[in-house]
Amino acid sequence: MTQTTTRRAATLFALTSALACSSETTPSEPAPEPPATARPADPPPTPLANRVDITLTDYVDGAGKLLRVPVSIGGSHEVGVLLDTGSDGLRVFAHALDDAAIELGDQAIVVEFGGGNRMAGHLATAELSIGEVATAGPIGIHWVESLECAPDMPSCDFAQGTAPFFEDSGIVGILGVSTRPGATAGLESPFAQLDPSLSSGFLIHTDGFEGASGHILFGPDALAEEGFTELALPAAGSLGTGRPAWADDRLELCFSVDGSALDPACTEGVFDTGASVDIVYAPNLPAEKNAGGALAPGAVLGIEAGGAFNFDVTVGAVPTPSLDLVFLDAYEPFAILGIGAFLRHDVRYDLTLGTIGFRAH
Repeated sequence: MTQTTTRRAATLFALTSALACSSETTPSEPAPEPPATARPADPPPTPLANRVDITLTDYVDGAGKLLRVPVSIGGSHEVGVLLDTGSDGLRVFAHALDDAAIELGDQAIVVEFGGGNRMAGHLATAELSIGEVATAGPIGIHWVESLECAPDMPSCDFAQGTAPFFEDSGIVGILGVSTRPGATAGLESPFAQLDPSLSSGFLIHTDGFEGASGHILFGPDALAEEGFTELALPAAGSLGTGRPAWADDRLELCFSVDGSALDPACTEGVFDTGASVDIVYAPNLPAEKNAGGALAPGAVLGIEAGGAFNFDVTVGAVPTPSLDLVFLDAYEPFAILGIGAFLRHDVRYDLTLGTIGFRAH
């Protein structure tokens, strides 16, 4: 979900047996059988310290797929938040976390997402656990107190002041993990604020469009996975932690339709798990390829990024969000490749070297 204000073991167990012995035993007497003991039950697997299991589910309104991540904020009960590589910082709905220990600050924050949807609240600090993985200490979060519409878009999704398509889908906030500097000082990707042994990079894996699960792998183990092709991210200064920042919304993405390059062929763009559809800039696309603002059924969208990412999307007879629904934009030369790319590929971010890598399923 790209912000419009910025470009987004084996289980071990010990089996103890009693040693039976008797000083009265003679060679002519059979050794007594040791007393029977019940085999202890295997303990449950220990959660991996660098892996978080996530859920792939559907928006209840049919808008497509989302990745839900379990988090605990300030010692709260566990809640689900939307994994969003297109925005920065953790934003949580205050009314859903009445048991969270936070320190609320005076700084007001208003962030606007696509469609005029705004989240308003204050900058706060709290400890964060993502599954079993915790931040190194309290971090900045956006404590969202109200949902609003931009003045020029009064009928946005937040027009009623609620977000049922979020909460009815099991999410009460957005986990923004963009590699960019935060648009608000003190608010940036929690993944860059993990223990230093885990904050060097992360890998997102899903079981595909028909699956229901996935995981995030952190740190050196994620970066050691093989089979990825890498694409460099433009440098963008530093994060508040001192770790380098990278402009993951300035990748050059190039497109074709049915083998013919779009005009223009390439624009800047972002890989965005928070978007349930793809959006490409195509002001000069032939009219027969445009079906009411979306790529027409039967058309084949070719996507290429620096030689590291190259695949085709064929639009079905009934285009499906997160699979083959591609919206066409004639106004802003920018592209968003949504969750569909992550359902077809493992995607890895190296936060030290500044690369994004892809491995096809």
